[in-house]
Amino acid sequence: LEKCKPLTGSYVATAFAAGLAALVLYCVQLGALNTQELKDWYGSAVTMEDFKAMKGHKRMKEAFTAIGTSQASGNKYIEVWNVFGPAAKKADKVGRGGRLEIVAEVARRLK
Repeated sequence: LEKCKPLTGSYVATAFAAGLAALVLYCVQLGALNTQELKDWYGSAVTMEDFKAMKGHKRMKEAFTAIGTSQASGNKYIEVWNVFGPAAKKADKVGRGGRLEIVAEVARRLK
């Protein structure tokens, strides 16, 4: 640990953005599968069309924007903890079956 130093720069940001994009895609895909399983097609339900659209740059950028940024950082940093932190806390309190609904809730927020 003594030899570790903080990493900064665009190469680190690119890796984080790619990981976040993968997490967003996974949440939306699970949300769409949850919709199909429950036949939950009302209002804000997530669909496979949402998942397909999320693979495009425009929709992914909208999802990143929906997560939110920090004004203190000049809107440079995406505040993932505001979306995924509360979801993780909820997931700790429910059984396995309830976790899919929590992921679907995150997906509805991001779609």
